[in-house]
Amino acid sequence: MNIFQVISGQLIDDEIVQIIKDKLLLKYDEEFEVYKLGRRAGTALNDSVTAYCRSLKNKDTLFVSVLNGDKVHFSDDYCLRLICFELQKELINKFKEEKITVYPRINIIGCHKYDKKTKLENFIKKEPNVNFLVDLYVKDKVLLKDVKKIIEEVKEKYKSINLRGNVILLDSNSYEEYINIFKEMSDSDNYYVESSSIIDKYRIERI
Repeated sequence: MNIFQVISGQLIDDEIVQIIKDKLLLKYDEEFEVYKLGRRAGTALNDSVTAYCRSLKNKDTLFVSVLNGDKVHFSDDYCLRLICFELQKELINKFKEEKITVYPRINIIGCHKYDKKTKLENFIKKEPNVNFLVDLYVKDKVLLKDVKKIIEEVKEKYKSINLRGNVILLDSNSYEEYINIFKEMSDSDNYYVESSSIIDKYRIERI
């Protein structure tokens, strides 16, 4: 794909896209694609561009990278997104066993850098004070006790995990609409669901 959209409405510079892909390949020894460019920040002499990227091996792992205007300084959250993605799959599968459809958006706050081989369980042991911020979107109305039961099972498996956030119940149509949006953006991006689409909402700390 040679043509991408950016927030400003301009076309992405192919050179910038290639630089980002090359840097990710060098860093992780893995092929990536630049899905789209987002924010451009700074001045002409000191700017940066945000890129939304994903692994060609697993296109569900959408993550964010930032390339500075000097085209040298570069950062990304790929490894942390992999850890969040592992927890996301765990939650989806556990709810599925109870015939409950969910989509968790997960972010990590207050942690250090890790490599892509770090698994969720080891990460939690090394970072016991880290908070996993979860917005758990649930399709249709379910009983709070059923949601609590599954979350408690996850907490029991990962003894020192800190889960914070919300359980958000959506009707079927709203659920499908928003999940289609969420799958095209990184979980590290904020997004607010219209209150009129929400059947009910609970804080995870309370359950």
